[in-house]
Amino acid sequence: MQDKSKEERTAPVKVVSMEVLGEEIYEPPLIFKGGEMKGGNRETAADPWPEKGYDADRNKYCGVLMKPESQKVTPGKGMWWVFVQDPTGRRKVRRTHGELCDEHTIWSFERSNEQAMTITKYAATGELLYRVSFQRPGAIYGYSGGIRQKTFQAKDGYIYFEWMDSNRPGYDLHIKRNMRLRIPEPMTN
Repeated sequence: MQDKSKEERTAPVKVVSMEVLGEEIYEPPLIFKGGEMKGGNRETAADPWPEKGYDADRNKYCGVLMKPESQKVTPGKGMWWVFVQDPTGRRKVRRTHGELCDEHTIWSFERSNEQAMTITKYAATGELLYRVSFQRPGAIYGYSGGIRQKTFQAKDGYIYFEWMDSNRPGYDLHIKRNMRLRIPEPMTN
């Protein structure tokens, strides 16, 4: 288990239930073939819904809000990161490299175990706002599930996101399920 800041280790985790708002199961799975050969390599099949997938902007913004505690160490998963806007200069975390950030918020995602996921919300100053855990959707044999980052948003007291179960045999992409989910967002001060 990764070492955590004292604040994060002592913060209670609120366990919530996930609500399924919609679900598509593809039988047979949707298959997107890898592309043609380019430069001696075959292209891997692209995400058919890139507007829902990887959120490069919010991932990149985390580099504005957090920096390695020491410049003497090569940045990596096991080092401490400090919050640039922390007025105390004492708040720090170990990054999961599964964060999404915007001007006011840092969201950190971590598998608690094979069945659960924990989402931690920080203010841009590094103040821990809450930790919430929920049961991940049931696994589908042969497929890996995950949050579609660009769909992740908190509004009206809930956290909304899509979850996709897929795999990549070779250069192809196989999609078995896509779900629209929400969990209640804990109250923050």
